Amino acid sequence: MLTETQSSPSVVLDPSGVVELKGVSISENSTDFYGPILDWVEEYGQNPNPETHLDFCLEYLDSGSLGFINLVLDKFNNIHKTGKSNIFLKWSYETDDLDMEEFGSDLKQMFQFNVELVPIEFDK
Repeated sequence: MLTETQSSPSVVLDPSGVVELKGVSISENSTDFYGPILDWVEEYGQNPNPETHLDFCLEYLDSGSLGFINLVLDKFNNIHKTGKSNIFLKWSYETDDLDMEEFGSDLKQMFQFNVELVPIEFDK
């Protein structure tokens, strides 16, 4: 578990099948931040829970973080394709943030697992 900062999201990686990313991702070095997450997903994929619930509630992603989010989700897509775990992604985005809504819509096209788009109001 990683605690949210002004530039990085909180992260929960629970082997019971719950993964959460919440907050802002403006990482100066996305490899350092997302590398251990990618490693965890790789290891989790060896013996995943039959259902895996991803809850991503990201207020903002910079371009470096965006690429790593795609890599993380691609690893979960590979797990889903093996049939070892049904993957469910809840993609929450600010109601008026068209870019994050569009990115969520793109995820529905890119991956074979279920993607639920959830518009919300962030606390200001």
